[in-house]
Parts: sequence; C-alpha cells; structure tokens
Amino acid sequence: MFHLQVRRVSRGSKDAATDRLRYAARTHRYARRGDIVRHIQSLHMPDWVVSSSGADYWREADSPRVRSNGRLLFTIEFALPRVLAMADQNGLALDFCRLVSRMSTGRRDKSSMPCTYAVHEGVRQDDAVTRRLPNPHVHLLLSTSIADGIQRPCPQWFRRANSKQPAIAGAPRSQYVGTLKWLLWLRRMWARVANAALKRAGLPAALDHRSHMSRGVLTKPSIHVGPKLSHLARAGVSNRRTKRNSRILRMNAALDALGVNAACGPRLSVALDQEEKESKLRTSQAAAMDELRAELALHPLSHDQEDMLSAATAFVFTMDISHPTANMDGPKFARLLGAVQQVLGPAWVLARIGNRVWLLHPPNEDVIVIGPGFVATDGFDEAIVKQFAVVVQMLNLANVRVTARPEVRERVGRALSDVGVSSIWDSGPVMKLAKFLRV
Repeated sequence: MFHLQVRRVSRGSKDAATDRLRYAARTHRYARRGDIVRHIQSLHMPDWVVSSSGADYWREADSPRVRSNGRLLFTIEFALPRVLAMADQNGLALDFCRLVSRMSTGRRDKSSMPCTYAVHEGVRQDDAVTRRLPNPHVHLLLSTSIADGIQRPCPQWFRRANSKQPAIAGAPRSQYVGTLKWLLWLRRMWARVANAALKRAGLPAALDHRSHMSRGVLTKPSIHVGPKLSHLARAGVSNRRTKRNSRILRMNAALDALGVNAACGPRLSVALDQEEKESKLRTSQAAAMDELRAELALHPLSHDQEDMLSAATAFVFTMDISHPTANMDGPKFARLLGAVQQVLGPAWVLARIGNRVWLLHPPNEDVIVIGPGFVATDGFDEAIVKQFAVVVQMLNLANVRVTARPEVRERVGRALSDVGVSSIWDSGPVMKLAKFLRV
C-alpha cells in the first residue's frame, strides 16, 4: 500500500513547471488520460497569485528570471489508502501537504513553501476489463522558494535571494528540501500521518516505509511495470523490465512454497539447513540494525539537546546533572533497560547510538529516547504518552523538570501524575531551557 515518489524539476529538465501542473490537473494534452481530478488546491501562494490551481505562479517559475541551473520545484506523488472514505482521503491529503509545505523549509519559524496539490480518483477506462481497483493518489508540486512573510511583487519573487536585503531581493530558497535527510523524513512522516488517519477511522495501520531488508523480509519487492507494459504482457509481448519482474514474482512464490514467513525477521521459518537459516537471519538482522541506526542518526531527536527541545512532544530532564542515569554504560543501567523493555512489551524495538538509547514502536515510528539525565518522546498518541510516563518513573530521575507542546501538555501532566512522578513545569521559552542544559 505504501507508495511515495519524488522527482526534481529544474530549468535544465525537459519538463517545465507549467507542464507538471497540466499533468497534475489533467488539462491540455493530458486531458484524455482517463483519470478524474477530484480536487486541486494551492497553499501558501504569494498575494499576486489569483488562480486556485496556482497556474500564474508556476508559469512565472518558467520565466527567464529563474537562473538556467535553478531548481523549479519537486513533485511528490503518494497513494491514498483506498479503504478510507473519500472525505477522510481528502482530509489526509490536505494535512500531509500542509505538513510538507511547513517542514520542508528547514527553518524553525512559521514560514512555508508555496505548493499545489491535486487529488486523483485513480480510475482508468479499462478497469472493468482488467478488474483493477481504484488507485486514489495525490500529485504535489512543491516550490523551492519560501514564503517568509515579506510581500514581494511577481517580478521580484524569483530573483536571487539576499539575506542582508530581503525586502528588495527574491524569496529565499530552502536548503533542506531535496536532501537525503529530507527524503527519509518525508517517507517516515507519510507512513506516520497515513497510519494515524487509518487508526482514527478504526482501521489497522498498514503503511510501512521501511525496506524489505530492514523489516527482515526475505522476499524481494516487485518492479513497477505500468499500464502500457502490463497491456503488452497480457498480449504476449514482453521486454527486459517485465521479464525481470516475472522472475522476482516466481522467486517470491518459491520462497512462500518453502514456508518463508515474510512478517518479521525473528519469526522467519525457512525450509533450509538450520545453520544456513541462522546465518541468513543474522545477516538480515545486522543489515536491518545498521539501516535503523543510519536512519535514527537523522532523526530530529538525535540532535543536540537545544534542538531536541523544539522537536520533542515531551521532554523530561533532571536538575541533578550528576544523576546515576548519566552512567549509561554500567550494569545497573543495563538491568534497568531490560526492565523497561519488559514493561513496554515486545512491540518496542531497542537501538543504541552513542550515549543514547532509542525505543521505537513500529509501524508508526513513535520513539522514546533515553539520554544522560533526560528522556524525550515525539509520540502524540495517548498510549505512547502513558508508556513514556512509565519510562520516566522507572529511570527515577531526581528534581525533574518537564516541558511539552501545548496540545499535549495536559495529557503528559496527567500521565506523569498517574505514575507518581512529581515534576516542575517550565512553560518559559525553549531557549531558556536550552541555556540551562548547557550549564
């Protein structure tokens, strides 16, 4: 069910920004492609943009005012869960596009990036013949410029930015969008936001952005063939791509016949020699853990504590810097971690990076981080908040201070109170807490 694809469009590309908008809106030469555009909307556009589809903005992006090697936009295509009702699909698309527009700036202020998104029904004319189910999806056009609150006229917007004279220069460009860190965040957040929407609808969370290797799955992912090649394959005409996909499907079918369980690494049961099975499992688990550590190193909660304060949902730290919890290499802390894992249950995965211990709860990727004298989480779910409070209680931090985002502050306080943790709330500025943590 998970599908998210990102493409970059620059002045040197064969596609222009206007052409990408026409493709998303299914107009001009794309009007006969058979799909239905359910909704199209633009967000955070400058004042001089009057079209709801943002056509005048993207037309201006193709103007000579953008330098010849400039990046115009990024296109993001993601599939909506078809099990959701149409209203829930539309709300999910809007929520995620707003999140991408806001967080792709790489800034901590309230600036956003202009974008246009179109929701497609995902139907084709031959669906009745091929018995293909609808594939609702979204095409998002994300500008690389940042709407920083300064009103700039149309000729000025796409000029070169100047941080010393922003009022007379062009709009600033995001240095974060398009990076590997941004791409990994994008995939993780789409799975998280979509699974939250599924849970609100009373459906099981089904999206997982991780690779087969990181999940301990031995079967290989199939290759996207597309409607044209699929039609040719049904007619008996195949090429290298369809042949390769057929080989992967046959290999996966053979693994299924041997009794391979593709659910999770520790429960793999392969009808092979025991020694070979254990060797494959160890290799798969080691590769999955390496991939997990690489991804966690890019997580917002892996930064310095000053940055963590702005990224965490809840952050609990001790006034006693010399607290024993700071000794995270001793046997006492190892026994404590074992007890924490028993309380949280087998659904939580433990990973260690440097002097921090990560507890993850897939597939939503809610995390709890334990460090020298602090514990933090990025989980909004009430169950995660309660388990976070239990971890704080078990760490037995002395003279704790608590800060949390306003929308969950009451929930965090109630959860800590329920487990008997007495705390001092610091509702002051984040920088005040950051100054304390540097003491």
